[in-house]
Amino acid sequence: MRTTSSIKSKDSPLIHKPHWSMFKQIPLIYYLIVLMVLLGLEEFVQAAPTIRLLESAICQQHYVTSDNEGPINEEICKIDKIQRRLAFIRGWQGFFNALPSQFAVIALLTLLATQING
Repeated sequence: MRTTSSIKSKDSPLIHKPHWSMFKQIPLIYYLIVLMVLLGLEEFVQAAPTIRLLESAICQQHYVTSDNEGPINEEICKIDKIQRRLAFIRGWQGFFNALPSQFAVIALLTLLATQING
């Protein structure tokens, strides 16, 4: 004999929708932490080739002559003048890379302040 709990009504669907409750239980902060870790990893992997390309471009500019058309040896690019210019460019690059996140924080804090006061 069947109990009433095992009998399905006419209105109940035959195929149940998947439950997304697992994703709803994870706080948003964990998703943001994973996103920040992945973005940090991307920046870490990209840093060395970017620095090498910048250094190579500065070195090519510094040693530009009509008889030197081939690649320049990396060892002669380590002089103080080239490294100072590289540090200057990387400093500005860090500043401009930080601007979007600063604007996002300012916008979020402004929104939060208006909701608290308003």
